[in-house]
Amino acid sequence: MARLIKLFDRLEAATSRLEDMATSVDASHPETIAAINKAHSSQEVVAPTIAEPQVVAEPLPRSIEDFGKIIDEDVQAFVATSEKLGGLVEEQVYIHMFNFTDLSSQPG
Repeated sequence: MARLIKLFDRLEAATSRLEDMATSVDASHPETIAAINKAHSSQEVVAPTIAEPQVVAEPLPRSIEDFGKIIDEDVQAFVATSEKLGGLVEEQVYIHMFNFTDLSSQPG
């Protein structure tokens, strides 16, 4: 947040300097005014085009793939065994599996 405020202050200072420079050009400098008008009139105003961002599918890091493999193989075997036992063991397994799947689906 501090960096954003610092950037805003810098932009405000630059704008202020530009405004000061613009007000310093007055009728006493006709050649400067003519040059500014000529440069301004020769420029064609073109609306900028914004390119669509391209989504690049990045491969998952190896640690994430390995974690998924552990969940798919070892933890699923544990869940299957817990389902056979039933009762409180099965209930606790589903609570923990919900936490694992919730964490693994979060970005970052």
